[in-house]
Amino acid sequence: MIKEDLSQENRAYYDLARHHAWAGTVLLSVLLAIRIFFEMADDNIIPDTIFIILGVIIAFYTLGALLFTFRYRRTLIQKKQETVHVSIENAPIISTKSKKKKVKQGYKLEKEKAKNQVKKEKKQSN
Repeated sequence: MIKEDLSQENRAYYDLARHHAWAGTVLLSVLLAIRIFFEMADDNIIPDTIFIILGVIIAFYTLGALLFTFRYRRTLIQKKQETVHVSIENAPIISTKSKKKKVKQGYKLEKEKAKNQVKKEKKQSN
């Protein structure tokens, strides 16, 4: 598998895990709001044990999603650091004017080398 495909796959897993982590926190908040609502109404329609069991299940669900989020985030950060590290090493900091001058000079040198090569070939053929 190509590294780019792997990073895209990791990005997709990261997005999915992040989505589930947010969903778990929202579910916990809704469960807490429902519990508070029933306590204010002084109705014990739903026993506390059910709220505790649901809360623990949702908490484990959220923690699992968070663990996967951190796992895939670590691989994405390492990939970013590798690309930044390589790009900084290979690209010296030069102003745009001097870059343009260097490009022109390089083009002129290549053009002169091509002319000299043609002259050498003509001399050798004669």
